[in-house]
Amino acid sequence: MAGEFALVVSPRLLHELQSVLARERFRRYFTYEEATEYVSWLHHGAEVVRDPAEGVVRGAVEADPDDEYLVGLAGTLGGDDSYLLSVDRHLLDLPDQAVKDGEGRTLARILTPREFVREIEQEASPG
Repeated sequence: MAGEFALVVSPRLLHELQSVLARERFRRYFTYEEATEYVSWLHHGAEVVRDPAEGVVRGAVEADPDDEYLVGLAGTLGGDDSYLLSVDRHLLDLPDQAVKDGEGRTLARILTPREFVREIEQEASPG
């Protein structure tokens, strides 16, 4: 991780996030306006890349094919320090908690946000 990271999102991811955060069950945590402001902040503060082409990844997330675009997105960004952050069980249950290419090479690790922060803290701590 080496101290810096880029937050990367796509239009589809932002749209899905806006739809989820608009659900009534989240009103006890934040208002609809706060949710909209957060998504806008992400749109302007993150690196926005194109959505992966439909069907690029098929069968990667059998339990929830709607999540396959996230695997495709993470796969296009693949590198030694690429991560897909999610709390979605369908993604976290993928083999080795990783996005892999056709030859089995890891393109991105899948972590919860909490796990990601823990890794950053461990790397930053002396010793």
